[in-house]
Formats: sequence, structure tokens, C-alpha cells
Amino acid sequence: MKQSGAIEYAERVPLDRPTLTPNDPSYASQWHLATIGASSAWNFFSTGSNIRIAIVDDAVQRSHPDLSPNLWVNSGEIANNNIDDDNNGYIDDINGYDVASNDNNPDPPSTAYSHGTHVAGISSAATNNSTGIASIGFSCKLMCVKSTNSSSVI
Repeated sequence: MKQSGAIEYAERVPLDRPTLTPNDPSYASQWHLATIGASSAWNFFSTGSNIRIAIVDDAVQRSHPDLSPNLWVNSGEIANNNIDDDNNGYIDDINGYDVASNDNNPDPPSTAYSHGTHVAGISSAATNNSTGIASIGFSCKLMCVKSTNSSSVI
């Protein structure tokens, strides 16, 4: 530009990029997301993710309002037909599996089983949905794997 003779003076101006600020009520108290710069990352990665995160823990409450929108759905299974439609060794594993009890219900048997639900929320609670918390995963899909026997509490 200088060599053209048409410009007398030019300087670089930094490009300011807006960052997404979720509308989740508890977002302001989630200091860890600010520490890692999550809002800047959400500009490039937020909705429509096809990334799956397996939560292998005591259980995951699939009906939780901040988790249910982000549940992984096994498209190779037909729900409640008691057949392993996708031939992966797990019958009706629609959102995950309970490997401890060998059934398709990865939900907690009681409120004492809350760790997996907590981990799932940190990993990929539905973000920017005016509910609960924001998560680094924003819209990653949660595969729930219950690996704790229902008669033992962590």
C-alpha cells in the first residue's frame, strides 16, 4: 500500500472479536470457564456438535434439564424392543448402558449417585439455554455409562 503512493500513513488496528456470553443463570459463578477462555472457543465451536463424550461413572441422570438436550442417541438401536439391533453386545443401549448391572438403564438408583451427573454437566450441559450452568462442551453428545453397582454408594 505504501509503494502505491496513494497512502500517506497506515497503521495496524487490532481486530476485536466478540465472545459468546451464555444466558445460563449460573454462568457468572463458573470462574473456571473464564480461566480457560471458554467464551472465545465457543465462537468457533458451539452448536451442532457431533463429538461424543462417554461419562463412565456412578450414573447419569438422563432426565436432567441441562443434560437431556445433549444426550447421545444410538441410531442403530430401536428403543425397548429387547433386541441388540446394532449387534454391539448391548441390548437397547439408546443413550448408554449400565455395565455394572448389565442393563440399558444408566440412570442413578437414588440421589446418592450424583457424581456422574455432575461430571456430565461440567462436560456438556446444554449451554445458552437459560437453564442451570454452561459447559465447556456446549453441545457435545453425552454417552452415559453407569459403572457402579446400584447397591453401593461412592
